Amino acid sequence: MADDHEEPQVEIFLLCLECHRLRSFKIRRNATSLDIKEAVGRLEPLYGMIWLLPPASINLAHVRTASAARSALREQFKACDEKNLDQLVHRNHVEWLQTVQEGELHLVVRHDHYPSIAVYNTETRAVTTFEQVSLENTVKCLLPRKADQYTVYQFPEGTDWDPEGELRAVIESQPLEDLPVINHGSLISKRYPWGFVKGELQFVIVPQEDDIPQPLTFSRRRRIYFDRTPAKAPSSEAEPSQFSKAHENEHNRIYCGRPYQRSTPPSLLDETLCQLRCNLESITPTPKDIQCYEALRTNAVGTFTQERLRQEMFSDVLAKGRIVPQRADRGFIGGTSFHDDGDLRVTCLDVTLLYYVQDIKLEIGSTKAEPYIEAIHYWLENVRTFFDSPSRDNDAAAHLNFPAVLVLHFGAYLAVAAAVYGNEPNVEHLCCIPLHAHTTNEAELRAGERALTALRVALHSLRERYPTMPIKRGPRADFPFRDFYTELDGTPHPFEYISAFDDKRIFRVSEGGTRLCVKFSKRYSTEAHEVAHAAGFAPKLIAMNMVYDWIMVVIEDKTDEYSNTMWDIKRAKIGEEGDEEAKKGAEKEKAFHTPAFSLKEAQDEVKAKLAHLHDKGFVHGDLRDVNVIVRNEGVSGDGPGILIVDWDWAGRAGQVTYPRGINTHIARPADALAGEDIEAEHDVWMADRLADPL
Repeated sequence: MADDHEEPQVEIFLLCLECHRLRSFKIRRNATSLDIKEAVGRLEPLYGMIWLLPPASINLAHVRTASAARSALREQFKACDEKNLDQLVHRNHVEWLQTVQEGELHLVVRHDHYPSIAVYNTETRAVTTFEQVSLENTVKCLLPRKADQYTVYQFPEGTDWDPEGELRAVIESQPLEDLPVINHGSLISKRYPWGFVKGELQFVIVPQEDDIPQPLTFSRRRRIYFDRTPAKAPSSEAEPSQFSKAHENEHNRIYCGRPYQRSTPPSLLDETLCQLRCNLESITPTPKDIQCYEALRTNAVGTFTQERLRQEMFSDVLAKGRIVPQRADRGFIGGTSFHDDGDLRVTCLDVTLLYYVQDIKLEIGSTKAEPYIEAIHYWLENVRTFFDSPSRDNDAAAHLNFPAVLVLHFGAYLAVAAAVYGNEPNVEHLCCIPLHAHTTNEAELRAGERALTALRVALHSLRERYPTMPIKRGPRADFPFRDFYTELDGTPHPFEYISAFDDKRIFRVSEGGTRLCVKFSKRYSTEAHEVAHAAGFAPKLIAMNMVYDWIMVVIEDKTDEYSNTMWDIKRAKIGEEGDEEAKKGAEKEKAFHTPAFSLKEAQDEVKAKLAHLHDKGFVHGDLRDVNVIVRNEGVSGDGPGILIVDWDWAGRAGQVTYPRGINTHIARPADALAGEDIEAEHDVWMADRLADPL
């Protein structure tokens, strides 16, 4: 007898890269590949390819727009190609269709042509748009006649172009040496593997005689963020939809953990903020601090009929308890009509700056604006007033990073955050205290008391330091505040920052002309590092100091003799095989030096050194190609062929575990997970794959 049971349907969501839109259709779980193609064709008649996303890749609850979905895809997958995704073909969808879940992004659809590509010519100072360009075309098709006389640069994504706008100023503010140079024969699809967004600028072409990169000064780089983000009301900018939309453009992002953050947090860029973060865990409250916290608890747990009344209560309690140097009253930001819920100000370099901002809400969810984001925008608009003033050209301004404490009070909760501005907004959440915790919950009560105590110490410190901060601070505003290390006997060794290693907490410094590397970490095995150095396969460890709750490691800089990681060598090899942009990426921070050893030879030496480390009872834990540096060809002496770096996770076998937040997108053993023991077998597994191609 025929089975009348109807196969259940699942809603399939797709993103069309060329149309830049999210669509959906419903289909049976036993559908054929032809059924899927027909359903896609009804929505996107011009489609050329369909790519299957692995289940649980993109949750649409977190990415509700096409732009957000595209950004999420770029973060998870290098490109929309066969190396990263499966293209829909006959029957490869069967298992996939049985396992997909609703509420996720399932398909990526591509056309055969790009709808529009925008190219700016610095000679004509005009934008040309190219319509319906094939995905198989090379960059050369976008160039004028005599194409060999032009250099092509790929412009950062997220830059809208408008004939009536300030595109020229935006382009000319971008230093050319920061942009990748594009080979004329490069496939356009290689440059933009996730397609183009119509209305954005993609390429800038420059006549070779004009192609002289002029690096921007640090002062000018700091103003670019404000040039690209016009002043708006913080309350509107803090609405989740507006904040999410702004963050689709990476150049407009506020690095605050929602969801993006910088490796170097504000607490490493200002000493008071570093002390604040440390004090939240360790400071001893005074009786007055304890009494103030109890008064805040007593008042804050009540319900208020008006937000203004909660604001008044909060300001009164902190002022009476001497947590703030003076009462934090509502204030306007510069000459705008924007006013906050209370702040503290100080004059620095002839400009009034905020070092404390409070944002008060009646209850959780009582307004559209998210208090954390709103407080950040109040502080940022105040920073903008500095860069709109003549003081921005003061030489001392390069040492000012506008440290501030942001305090949020919403309903029965108290939260504290720290903010700095080097050349972009950098904010970190520090703590959140439930003021309505039960009177027997000693852990929560002590945490709240420490929070008020740490806040008091920080605010008094900032008020005292701010007027002379740009003069007394040694490092530039975007470098950590600590600019010396000490020997065991306390002898200080001052150093100067030279540069940072990408978005890492590693910096190249100079101590009296000697180049060193300084790294800030939360854990580090000096014991394993020294064992490796004694055996000749790690740089010398100069010093290890505690900087509040940070570990500062000072290491000899070996990049003159060991200029490339194994990853750099692989990247350069791709360039030799035809993709010049890959090689350009490897050479962005340094010239490529020919290594003295092949990848296989380097891998063999790593395995030999690793055996010695394991024999001594230690494990490394993060033996990736980026953590193995290879000796340059032609270097005099008989130094080792490779050096292993990054000893943060290392330690004695059986005593160290993988950290929380371990990157699961990097190839590791299946059981190399957060909290699990780091095992010697894991090191060997990764060493066996060191020479694998990118």
